[in-house]
Amino acid sequence: METPLIAFHGDQAIKDKYLARVRDHRAKDELIRGTYGNWEGGRYRGCAVGCTIHGSDHRAYERELGIPSVLARIEDGLFERMAIEKAMEWPEQFLGAITPGADLSLVWPKFAVWLFADPEDGMIRFVKSEAAAKAVRDVADAYRAVISGEKEKINWQELADSVYADRAALADRAALADRAALADRAALADRAALADRAALADLAALADRAALADLAARADRAALADLADLAARADLAARAARADLAARAALADLADLAARADLADLAARAARADLAARAALADLAARAARADLAARAARADLAARAARDFYFRASQKLLELLKEAKPAEVAIA
Repeated sequence: METPLIAFHGDQAIKDKYLARVRDHRAKDELIRGTYGNWEGGRYRGCAVGCTIHGSDHRAYERELGIPSVLARIEDGLFERMAIEKAMEWPEQFLGAITPGADLSLVWPKFAVWLFADPEDGMIRFVKSEAAAKAVRDVADAYRAVISGEKEKINWQELADSVYADRAALADRAALADRAALADRAALADRAALADRAALADLAALADRAALADLAARADRAALADLADLAARADLAARAARADLAARAALADLADLAARADLADLAARAARADLAARAALADLAARAARADLAARAARADLAARAARDFYFRASQKLLELLKEAKPAEVAIA
């Protein structure tokens, strides 16, 4: 039978030594995240684990403190992820919650059951398929068996194979969903292409109509030119008629110039209106983009806060389990 580790090797002096060490590091602002740490000018600056053992080997917790290395890894992970002000207090809280002589071998299995199956904070809340839910329940049940002393009944390899098989099934479903989404996008693209073609056909029809109108206008002008030529060849007696025709032509020219001026004015107004509309649309687009960025930032902030809150709750659960650990059933020298 494997002899369980004994917290602090059953010696209060060991607990006092390491607790004083991490407390001193915090007081000197030497607790930092993102690195296990190193010595600089006689000072050691590092993370929770680094400032506890002055190194990075989680297994040193077992040799020096009698604490399972898996708990050192959990302490490490929580320190890096919880809110910074709570993280600075965490190493002292972690060591302070452990009673010298306690058997900590069941702390991780109990924490794992909470992590996987707790109805409020566990992974089970986030699964979206029965296959995934079954995998989570199977893992939690395995750790429950460890807690109840039936560890030998668990085939961890079979459990792992089952969990990975469920993950593969979920991946296949995800691939099918991706294909369906791609098919939908292709259908939308085809519809857009048809719409573009219809729009081009409409533009072509409009262009044809404009061309016909231009030809008609040219024909009208040619007819007027022919009439003018006939008038020029007429008898001197028709001068009065020609003068009358000339006056009418002048009036027509004036009317044509006025019409062109009106059309130019309308075109200018339309251009200004188009520019104004484009500016308004650009402004709306910019506002929408800013609103979208603000909404994304707000969602990211909420997610970050939720994550920090979860890691804090996880730390409190771990402290609860550490405090509940019973004394080891071995003689303490």
